[in-house]
Amino acid sequence: MPYFRKKPVVIEAFRFGHETLPRWAEPGMPGPSYVESICDRIMTIHTLEGRHTAHLGDWIIRGVAGELYPCKRTCFWLHNLPPLVPTHLEKLNIVHHRVHRMPPSPDRWKERSRFFPGIAAAMAEQWGPLIGESSK
Repeated sequence: MPYFRKKPVVIEAFRFGHETLPRWAEPGMPGPSYVESICDRIMTIHTLEGRHTAHLGDWIIRGVAGELYPCKRTCFWLHNLPPLVPTHLEKLNIVHHRVHRMPPSPDRWKERSRFFPGIAAAMAEQWGPLIGESSK
């Protein structure tokens, strides 16, 4: 499968619940996508793909064509980093099957959101030097 790098584009964004709501994110403002409602700590955004919800702390992005979409705060942290190179493939397959083929259960959400120490070690080892270079 080929990989592509998108050209960096300047966008507008604000952090829901942490910053003042910009005019373009007020409910009912016209555009290709728009904010339908803000109730309690949830924002509902109508997009061409359907309804999306944003929670406190999520970023609301306004794209180059005026489209709105929510994303988690990590989306900005992971840009321009190379893909991780798997270091322990036999363990990766076990984790993949255990997590993605897990039957329904009360604790399924907890198991699926678990962060594995091996992935954290690979991130630190492979991305750490790159982050150190960008902060100079």
